[in-house]
Amino acid sequence: MNLKRRFSIYFSLLFSLVLATVLIAVYLLFSEYRRDDFRTRLFQRGETSIKFLVRVGKMNPALLDMFDQNRANKLMDEKTTIYNKHYQPVYTSNNNDYYPWTLADFDKLRVKSHLALRRNGHHIVAKAYYFNNKPYYVVVSALDDFEANKVPYLKYLLFLGFIFGTASVLILSFYVSKAGLKPLDSLRSQMLEISEKNLQTRIDLHPRNDEIAQLSKAFNQMMDRIDSAYQRQKEFTANASHELRTPLARITSVIQNSIMPGQSQQEENQKKILHDIHQLSEIVTSLLLLSEIEGVSERKAFKMIRLDEVIFAVVQDFSLIHPELKFSFDIVNNSESIGVEVQGDEILLKVAFSNLIKNAYFYSEDKSVRSIITVFDHTLTVSFINNGPVPEIDNPNLLFNTFARGSNSSGKSGSGVGLSLTKRILKTHDAILYYQTKGDKINELTATFKRVKF
Repeated sequence: MNLKRRFSIYFSLLFSLVLATVLIAVYLLFSEYRRDDFRTRLFQRGETSIKFLVRVGKMNPALLDMFDQNRANKLMDEKTTIYNKHYQPVYTSNNNDYYPWTLADFDKLRVKSHLALRRNGHHIVAKAYYFNNKPYYVVVSALDDFEANKVPYLKYLLFLGFIFGTASVLILSFYVSKAGLKPLDSLRSQMLEISEKNLQTRIDLHPRNDEIAQLSKAFNQMMDRIDSAYQRQKEFTANASHELRTPLARITSVIQNSIMPGQSQQEENQKKILHDIHQLSEIVTSLLLLSEIEGVSERKAFKMIRLDEVIFAVVQDFSLIHPELKFSFDIVNNSESIGVEVQGDEILLKVAFSNLIKNAYFYSEDKSVRSIITVFDHTLTVSFINNGPVPEIDNPNLLFNTFARGSNSSGKSGSGVGLSLTKRILKTHDAILYYQTKGDKINELTATFKRVKF
């Protein structure tokens, strides 16, 4: 879950919690206010009735009943009952008896002077009054139709408001967080564009001096340190390789001039030394090329190259040195249109294919190398196959590490730099190099290029 969704969900949950608390409080407070207001009205009606009966009606229940029947704003299912000191009713407005008043209730009323109850949905209030030193107990009950009809509607209305408010805040918070984190997305995109080919690229600083601008500034400072260390390392490798090539060339020249025909043992020893120096020279040359190849970052310098022509040129040069090479070549077309062109650097591709052919030749039992170019709709694969021992290694990708050699390299000359260099060259061409076996003694190195269509 990304930050935008996380912020949206967290903010929406927090808002929902606060909104739910406020709406529940509103509902409870309104319900309590409505209950207290309705009971106050019942107490007022009871007080009006007892005063009318005692002071105006002269204890005439018929006159009070007429007053109740013609009273404005009658309540639903309203009933007023007045009891004397003997707990006998002296007046009752109707005969509804959904809550009979007991002696225990009268005892409570004498102690508290007033009561407020709720039975079967009806509000019941009772209060003791004294006129001429005589106690009277007034009990008034009614059904609050507003509470029965409007309060549930308010509950549903508040619930719908909660749903709408939560959904609205969730959507708005997502867009707000998306807009707020947009500079962070831009920062991430710029970071992903930086690779070993363009270490000099820096992040654009945000105009506002906020946390994102500070993060961009810290990242640029880190890239400055990385680029500086990388340039020092590359400079050291290049300088060391250049410095080593000169004395090696001199030693090679001296040994070649000192080889004396006719002295077989000395000649053999000198040839071994010369072979070791050639191998050391190849290592230095490969290391130099490894340091220089990182500078090939501009693909604008690449041009269209036919891979078959590059392979034939490499095989022709290689055969002059190793005439025992048995080379076969084939093109397999699995696409509607055939074409073996790619964008690349011809010199670098010659070095890469030369290393692959050399590897296949030296590890072949019969000095034969087979090359196959397979054409697909979007890719080209170039395979080099030989017959020879299969290296015992758990992860074939380790063969492409610098100075790595397989178990089948015993007694074979080599530095372990060739495949690493080749993979680095192919990477600059957006190509992938991998190794696979087909049987006990079939080795295959395959390079996959992106195909260029016309």
